[in-house]
Amino acid sequence: MISKDARKDIWEDQLKVSRENPEAAQYGHVDTFSANKSKTFTIGTAFKTEYNANPGPGEYTGNQAETRTTEQNFKIAQDSRKDIWEDQLKVSRENPEAAQYGHVDTFSANKNKTFTIGSAFKTEYNANPGPGEYTVNQAETRTTEQNFKIG
Repeated sequence: MISKDARKDIWEDQLKVSRENPEAAQYGHVDTFSANKSKTFTIGTAFKTEYNANPGPGEYTGNQAETRTTEQNFKIAQDSRKDIWEDQLKVSRENPEAAQYGHVDTFSANKNKTFTIGSAFKTEYNANPGPGEYTVNQAETRTTEQNFKIG
């Protein structure tokens, strides 16, 4: 339903703000340029090179007791290792060479046998009754829920 109540003016808030603020060029402008024009300022400074105070190479002797760690040192093992191809060599020694195995020709034994690719389509019908061939028991199929009507 469309309301007949008076609506709020969409410009009301903007009008209130404009009434509270002064008109254009009617405010107390303070010129800060003339007050600050005699002051100076600097943009950046000259680069100043700073050197570190650390001694150069050969100018000091480090105390090995202080710098050496007490942790265990590690090194790459030099023990003999298993050949990475050992397993493959073992398998190749156990298997016969190419074309040196007992081949059984099954083609000649099966060449007189026949086979079929697919078969004729057989239509099967279901045993359900068609439309109008049965009556429905309304007491069994009707729900007991409330019915609704639109309009």
